[in-house]
Amino acid sequence: MPIALSLMLGLAWARAILRPFCVAIAGMVVVSAVALTAQVLFRAPIMPDPKGVFAIWLSLMPEMLGIMTPVALLFASVSGSHNWSIGGEFRALAASGVTVRSLLPANFSIGVVVGLVVALCTHGLGPIGRENVRDVLSDAVAEMEPAKGHAVEFGSVWVRTDDEQTVVATDSWVAWAASARWGSGPTVDLVQGSVKGIDEPWSMAFDGASISLQPDAVPAHNFALNRRALWARIDAMEARGEDASRERLTAYKRTTPAILAPLMLLLGLPLGALWSRPSLATLSVVFGVWVMQRIGDHAAFSVGPSGAALLPLVLLSCMTWLLWVRWRAV
Repeated sequence: MPIALSLMLGLAWARAILRPFCVAIAGMVVVSAVALTAQVLFRAPIMPDPKGVFAIWLSLMPEMLGIMTPVALLFASVSGSHNWSIGGEFRALAASGVTVRSLLPANFSIGVVVGLVVALCTHGLGPIGRENVRDVLSDAVAEMEPAKGHAVEFGSVWVRTDDEQTVVATDSWVAWAASARWGSGPTVDLVQGSVKGIDEPWSMAFDGASISLQPDAVPAHNFALNRRALWARIDAMEARGEDASRERLTAYKRTTPAILAPLMLLLGLPLGALWSRPSLATLSVVFGVWVMQRIGDHAAFSVGPSGAALLPLVLLSCMTWLLWVRWRAV
């Protein structure tokens, strides 16, 4: 096929999938980022202010973009193929002696470009966003001053203040004072108070005491680690004789969405042409991929993290090949 005709066909296919892709990616990324933000806030020690909530939502967008882009590509490919099937474009190509295989270069080129963007999100921008979420929550804790009459937990320290006194309690001691000041850090400064042990019979009075209210240190989640930090954790765990399968699976799965990008475009072509309901076809594949990923997550210790990460790719590749064989036979 002449190069000019191939370019024109590729541009026509790109236009056919552009609008459904933009609609799908915008809706899914926004909604999924909202859902993930709600999950983060539900597990957070305190609720940040509206500016902090917006910062968390914005920070989680790259991660959701990396995850949802292959799904949006599948929907766009299925939708574009279905529209070409009912609109007669495929029949016109066949009558002109042009096979559907002529769309493969365009699909591969688009998939590779989008896959590079996905890799940037999963390997770079996503972990940066997760780390920014930790910073926002830490700043919210540092700036918080508990309301009177309510007990608040700062890691392993509990603080309750009212009009009469401020009480600070841990697992081993409890202190109280009639006067207290809140400092940066955050800290609470007690003036003219007393402290006594909980499990041990001791007590003492003090003129002043400054108590740090920093939350207990929690190791960064695997999602919040960049590539170098994640592999450093894996090497350190394996050096101590610990199982790092989960960490390795996280590292491998950051590459999986980038590989899925061209595969989803290729899968969507026969799927949209053969199925009369493109939305149902897309949901079926997405649900199947989700099930395969969950199976891989639970089987990571038995089949290894590389096998768990490759499972969805292998099964989707087989499915794509079977659909193309069936499509050519129709």
